[in-house]
Amino acid sequence: RDMNLTAKEAREEQERIQDLLKHSSSVQNPSFDPMGGVGDLKPPETPHSALTYDSDEEEEEAIEVVEQLLETYFMQADNTWNKLQTLTEYIDDTEDYVNIQLDSQRNQLIRLDLILTCLSASIALITAITSLFAMNVQLRPGSEEDGPYSWFVIISTTSCAGAILLFLGVMTYSRYKRLI
Repeated sequence: RDMNLTAKEAREEQERIQDLLKHSSSVQNPSFDPMGGVGDLKPPETPHSALTYDSDEEEEEAIEVVEQLLETYFMQADNTWNKLQTLTEYIDDTEDYVNIQLDSQRNQLIRLDLILTCLSASIALITAITSLFAMNVQLRPGSEEDGPYSWFVIISTTSCAGAILLFLGVMTYSRYKRLI
């Protein structure tokens, strides 16, 4: 039912009850009944006894109207509660999804950091060995004899190859342990 229609019916019911009350208080017991003849008296009725029956019936109707209104409001409240529960679950699921995405991005950054750290350690090894030998060797590239320059080139090339092997070894180990 439409709530406005129910409210309108409730107002009309109240107006009808008020009209009955006004009408029952204005009616008096006549001693003359046109249908029954002169002197035919009706048994006395108090306005309270006639009103009690009608008011109980009308009260039940009013209670029914109020119950219908409350039922409508409770259904709306229950519907709203269900929508809020669904929305809360949706928000929780979205939050979990965002956390999974953030974890994935964080893992990719950690992998990149591992690769760059291994690469910089390999380059640092080449630099350390090459600089150690470069400080103590007199370089004479134009001389004919097999001097320290050839040893410098051999050691530098060997340390570069060793650094590359070290880098590849660390990367292989990282993949074996499923870090990358």
